[in-house]
Amino acid sequence: MEDYLKKREELEREIIAAKYNKITFSPIEEEANKLYRQVLIKERATKEDSFFQGYTLKQREQFEKESFIFKSILKLPKGAVLHIHIDSCMDIDWFMEELAYHENTYFNQETSTFKYFQSAEKAQIRFKNLGLEKEKSSNKTQFDAEIRKCLFIQEEERLDSKENIWNIFEKKITSVASITYFKGHFPRFLKRCLENFIKDGVIHIEARADLGLIFNEDGSFLSINEEMEMISNVLKEVQADNPYFTLQLIIQGLKMWDLNQIEQFMRDALTAKKNYPDLICGFDMVQEEDAFKNILEIVPALIKMKEMQAEIGVELPFVLHGGESLHTLTNTNLLDILILGTKRIGHGINLAQHSYLLEKIKNEEICLEICPVSNQILKYIDDIRLHPIKTFINYGVKVSINSDDPGLFGYNGVSMDFFFVSIGTQLDYKDLKLCVYNSIQYSFLSVQQKRIAWQELEKKFQIWCKWFIESFPCS
Repeated sequence: MEDYLKKREELEREIIAAKYNKITFSPIEEEANKLYRQVLIKERATKEDSFFQGYTLKQREQFEKESFIFKSILKLPKGAVLHIHIDSCMDIDWFMEELAYHENTYFNQETSTFKYFQSAEKAQIRFKNLGLEKEKSSNKTQFDAEIRKCLFIQEEERLDSKENIWNIFEKKITSVASITYFKGHFPRFLKRCLENFIKDGVIHIEARADLGLIFNEDGSFLSINEEMEMISNVLKEVQADNPYFTLQLIIQGLKMWDLNQIEQFMRDALTAKKNYPDLICGFDMVQEEDAFKNILEIVPALIKMKEMQAEIGVELPFVLHGGESLHTLTNTNLLDILILGTKRIGHGINLAQHSYLLEKIKNEEICLEICPVSNQILKYIDDIRLHPIKTFINYGVKVSINSDDPGLFGYNGVSMDFFFVSIGTQLDYKDLKLCVYNSIQYSFLSVQQKRIAWQELEKKFQIWCKWFIESFPCS
């Protein structure tokens, strides 16, 4: 038995060395991890199946009152968020306070759509001034509640609707764009978004962003340079109070476009990259994988990227979505984005079914941008316990944790994703720290920026572990 146990210990050491080969853990971290695992097991045992099968705001209120894991994750350093869409990160409370009843906010009740108009005379048919409509209401609390429901996916929509969840999802994205992209609102909207992530322990963001959507009072659009200048100014404002924070943009095009539109958009993105080299870091093509073109159908446009880069004199790497599909017999996006040379993969959860490709991205160190809550709400994972993230981590695939579209899911930041994926798939403190490490190392930060960021994060992890041990519930 002694020889057997010795071999067992050796195998465990080999696994740990391979899994965490680029990071180390101090004695205080080892102790914190033991305690984290204890409370994680204890909390999981109290949860019914329904807990793991859907996120609701009522659950969040319960977490905040009862869950030590949730309270701890709120304080945990998060590193970088590598996968969010700016237009889907709206702070619902902020919108209700600042924009919902703004004098230029109009609302179409039939379509649940918000829109900016200069005056009532210029408002389109069926759009009414929302502030005036609230004043007419006999129950203003109920009025507020109904408006809030229009802003993010409701649990009954996710579970009960016969309509495709993506249709609901995309309607909610577009329902507020004609408010948030007004040039007088967008800087405040973006600043609030960034501040929410900073408050949640994030020091770097690489956000998917559109081009050409910010508009003037008369409906005309700002130039791309004006947009980039506006975003740069917001970042400077945020950095005045948070000098360590950084932001970069991954420009996103739409799969619904024809090839000529995609080529022109790539050219616009490359020009923007040339003018704002530190702000823009990548290029992506988005929209639901199962409803729009496969990547293969738009490859004729995408393969011209290198030619355009040489012409314009700038590089813009692909950071492509793939492996977020329910139709894996017909969806070949994972194959094509790897051939195209994507630097990371947005989602990639279908890789659990592709052992050869999984080995390939492991060897090439292509990081997966995992978005756990999004994967569940959009019905790719029915039960968070079945999410493949732990399989990826244990196999040696590089993984980061992200929130994708938190505003549309009713929360801010990325703590909810850390919490659900930890308690659902039993990721311990060491696993979470590994994901944070990956988020920095596989970002587009410079080598020096990565080194400085990780040094600061290591200090924060030690402080967090000390707090965790001292706050650990004895009973």
